[in-house]
Amino acid sequence: MATSSRPHGQIRATTAAGRARPAARARTASRPAVLFVESEGWGAFYQLASAIRRRGLRAVRVSAAPRPPASTRVPLVYNWTHHVSSDQDLAGLADIVASEDVVDVQCTEQFAPTVYGQASRSFRAPETLRVERRASACDKWEVSALLGAAGIAVPATLPCAGTDPAEAVASLGLPLLLKPRLGWGGHGVHLLRTEAEVADALATCPVRDASFLERFVAGRYCQLSVLAASGTVVRGAACEIADRRYENGPASRIVTVAGDSLHDAARRVVATLGLGGLANMGVVRDESDTVWVHDVNPRVWGSFSAYEEAGVDFAGSYIDLLEGSCDPGPVWARPGVSAVVAPSDLEQALRAPTRRERVRSGASVVRAYSRKFGWRYAALMAATATTSALPRVAPGGA
Repeated sequence: MATSSRPHGQIRATTAAGRARPAARARTASRPAVLFVESEGWGAFYQLASAIRRRGLRAVRVSAAPRPPASTRVPLVYNWTHHVSSDQDLAGLADIVASEDVVDVQCTEQFAPTVYGQASRSFRAPETLRVERRASACDKWEVSALLGAAGIAVPATLPCAGTDPAEAVASLGLPLLLKPRLGWGGHGVHLLRTEAEVADALATCPVRDASFLERFVAGRYCQLSVLAASGTVVRGAACEIADRRYENGPASRIVTVAGDSLHDAARRVVATLGLGGLANMGVVRDESDTVWVHDVNPRVWGSFSAYEEAGVDFAGSYIDLLEGSCDPGPVWARPGVSAVVAPSDLEQALRAPTRRERVRSGASVVRAYSRKFGWRYAALMAATATTSALPRVAPGGA
């Protein structure tokens, strides 16, 4: 059953499949809204939503996640949250948000086909955001084919369906990667080191058409992050991950890096896919300085706020773009800047040896959050800190 934490009542309607959903309502919100759609607590979404509300816009959330014990804290960040009981309920997304003037969507990849299809038809997104392009940009198999056809370096791939282990190893070598076509936050990605592991992965893959195999490329892993308008980069950054919150987890510290090849790769990907809005890319730069693009995510990512220390305010520029006042730039982050990724700084403060130090250090970090994201995210983290341990919320990428 779908439930909502909205302050106003709603009339229930029923879909053709018999699922309850809100009836369509006339648009009543007086300010533009950004819609967030996810299935788990997504830290980058909380941060961006708080920044959006600080600027006077609205942030609304539709979630397929079960209500967590701390769910009463999340409404601090969003104007309202609507919970759906299954992915299928998202077919009624346009009705759920009918009272809002939705101008953009931040969506985790597993919901992309449903959400972005409705967004392009039903929401008033600026043309510069190219919302209609994002569904195909979330399909990693399709993205690899599109980028490769445009002459951009991408690792070789094979479909799981119809491929036997020996063929995969002969074509792609070892190790190789098993990846979902619609993946997010590293979910479903497996490094396969032997032919036996490849055989086992193919045998146990639940839906072969939904996954593919990819050649592993050795080199230095980098993140390319952009804000784009109509297929052109207006803000950009490149970084390497200096430290992680836990093994194979999200970044806790990044270091911005320079390189014409990195900037050129970001520009070419954005132009080829026709992207608009926020996007993040995973690339590998090999010994010959070739930049191999292996991942594209057309949404906000976990380290977006850290780039402020390197001269790029992604959140502020994104909101400017929504309001039609973004300087076209482009502006790229200064290289050589080491920056902490929230909320790892609060986690570090809460590991201080004495209670007094934890309170003092934690309060300092929360005050910084208030300045960076607004009081709503600061209040969310302050409330969470009282439990002496942060929830392992999904970070939304590095």
